[in-house]
Amino acid sequence: LFFWRDPAGHEIDTVIEGPSGVLPDEVKSGQTFSRDFLSGIRFWKDMTGEPDAPSAVVYGGDSSFRREGVPVYSWSCL
Repeated sequence: LFFWRDPAGHEIDTVIEGPSGVLPDEVKSGQTFSRDFLSGIRFWKDMTGEPDAPSAVVYGGDSSFRREGVPVYSWSCL
């Protein structure tokens, strides 16, 4: 697991490196999903030129779903 931040302050909470590549993951404590939760992942995908690359968000709410093609997981799923 890695934390990533560029000189301009864009960041990804965890970057998981595995045999199939890297997985950027945002971890948010908020119980209500906000579109802003995806901003780091959107930046990462634009930067890497891989708009369909796997990614995920874990947040403090009770429901799991997809937004903008990104799985959003409830903390209780972990």
